[in-house]
Amino acid sequence: MDAGKAWEVFREMVSMGFVPNDVKYNTPIGELCRSGDIEDALELKRDMEKKGLIEVSSIPLHHYRVVINEFCLFVETRLATEFLDDMIVKGWQLDAVICAKLISANWQEGRITEACDILDKNNGQGVVLDVLYYNSLIARLYKSGKIDRAQDYLSQMHEVGLLQNSWTYRALIHAHSKVGNVDKADVCFREMLSYSFKPNDIIYTTVISGLCKAGNVAKAFSTIHSMLERGVLPDVQTYNIIINSLMKKRKL
Repeated sequence: MDAGKAWEVFREMVSMGFVPNDVKYNTPIGELCRSGDIEDALELKRDMEKKGLIEVSSIPLHHYRVVINEFCLFVETRLATEFLDDMIVKGWQLDAVICAKLISANWQEGRITEACDILDKNNGQGVVLDVLYYNSLIARLYKSGKIDRAQDYLSQMHEVGLLQNSWTYRALIHAHSKVGNVDKADVCFREMLSYSFKPNDIIYTTVISGLCKAGNVAKAFSTIHSMLERGVLPDVQTYNIIINSLMKKRKL
């Protein structure tokens, strides 16, 4: 049975005086979302509220997970976020699964500010997400020029007990290098080494590229030597960066 037919049967059942429970509501809500009938799904949600079916503490989490998940799949992140706000207003506890889903959906749409807002709401309820989400947000914030907010999340990682990993440093080094903050990129790179993280060829190439763009070819060569000493081999891109920089300086 398709979603439209199921919706008709459901409405007929209600009109005959049957009172569906939360499970019977959640099933058509999920199907309606999956078929893209967002307005009908919202109508069902409002009907549940009127009947008091989502005032029971054991129901909301499953109900909201179903709807938020389907909204995200159909790129309806604004509506999904409204549902999240609704949960907060009603005093229900958020969970990492719901927030992670919404954060991912928002940043995939380029809605970085909205993704950050969801992370803030999540933290406000004491739910800690994986370091992966912090790394992704920090990288995207730097890329969009929102450096101060990126730094705030770096501090926040320590506050919630998350440690920076090699991916965090990779994001920081890439972001600083891209905007010409070579000194800050170098600080991050050295800090990374001090924590015994092993930079790969991509991180080394990013550092070398930043140094060459800043005109510090000598330090770029020094970094290549350090790279080789640590057993990391430069690739064609790495050498091309050095060659192009030397050609610009007419030293080749």
